[in-house]
Parts: sequence; structure tokens; C-alpha cells
Amino acid sequence: MRVAPAHSPLARGCTGTSYHWLDGVGPVEQRPKKIDLHFGWAARYEFGTDEFISFCRRIGAEPHLNLAMGTGTLDEAAVWIEYCNGTLDTYYANLRREHGREEPFYVRFRQLGNEMYGPWEIGYCTPQEYGAQAREWAKVLRRLDPSISIVAVGGHDRFTPVGLGGCTPGSSLCGLSCLPYLLARGRDWRSMVPDNGCPSRC
Repeated sequence: MRVAPAHSPLARGCTGTSYHWLDGVGPVEQRPKKIDLHFGWAARYEFGTDEFISFCRRIGAEPHLNLAMGTGTLDEAAVWIEYCNGTLDTYYANLRREHGREEPFYVRFRQLGNEMYGPWEIGYCTPQEYGAQAREWAKVLRRLDPSISIVAVGGHDRFTPVGLGGCTPGSSLCGLSCLPYLLARGRDWRSMVPDNGCPSRC
């Protein structure tokens, strides 16, 4: 029996907090090699947005793009949506077309940051700080493409829908992501998510 993952993430993990997606598009031989700001080693970009989405389509997984909230900006996140899903005659949609992808990718899932609750992470913040920023990012991104699903970081201490104050019915945030190592410590993610109509996953 062939089993495919439901989701597959790009720019997940600590590297994702300083991942700049424009370094990973266009001719592979022209892509830069930069320092990973979290780990300090050389980061390579041969496997970027186009390659990742093509891979997901081949294995039957839904692409899940992680937005850098450490060194990245809302503007950078917004134009990544335009590049992937844009249909208009605009700069980043046309850049995708220049790269040989005429039709939009229609990527649905975007995650806002990675482990933002951890002092080891670039962009470390309190639940209140993250919740306020996440709500504003989600508001803008869904104006660009109302079809996308925006997932918040959660599952640690007060990083819950209540603690973040933004994952409620009618909010632009539509999901909560918690990591398996939390479950390994005996945490029950269901107990961290109130019954408020907000879908969550681990």
C-alpha cells in the first residue's frame, strides 16, 4: 500500500526563521549560497519553491510553506503568495511565469513562523507579541488570497488559541500547529485547544 503524507513543509524548523524564498527561485546555478543565521553553516537553495511544490504534487502531499517571522517581513511573505498563487499581470506572478510556471501553484497552507515560543529561535517572543503580529500578517495575506489557510505556531505553554488571542471563529487564522516532541513529553494537544471552531493539527 502506498501512503502519502498529508502535508509537506518547506522552510520549516529553525532554518525557516531566516529563510528568504527569493533565494530559492530562478535558475539553480544563479542561486546564492548564504549563511544559515540559526545554525551558522552554509545554506544552499537548489531545492526551492518550484522544486518543492513539484515534489509535493508527485507524492500527493499538500505543500505547506513556512513564512519567516524572524528575519523576514510581511511584504516578503505577501509577494511569496503572489508568486505562488497570483493570476494577475503583476511583478511576482510574472516572475513565476518567467521561471516556466504559467499556471498558479495554488498553495493553500502557510504557517506563521516556527517555534516562536523558544528563546533559541530567531524572533522569540511572548504569546501576546506573537498573537498580535500573527493576526496582522494573517489579515493582510488573506486579503491577497482568501482561499489560503493560515496556521499559527502553538502547543507550548500559553501558545494556545486563548493565549494568542487570535485563533477564534471569524479570525483570519484558521489553524494551530504543535510539534511531535511536545506529545513525547506527555502533552495532550487536544487539551491545549478549546472547542472554539478553530481547526488544529499536530
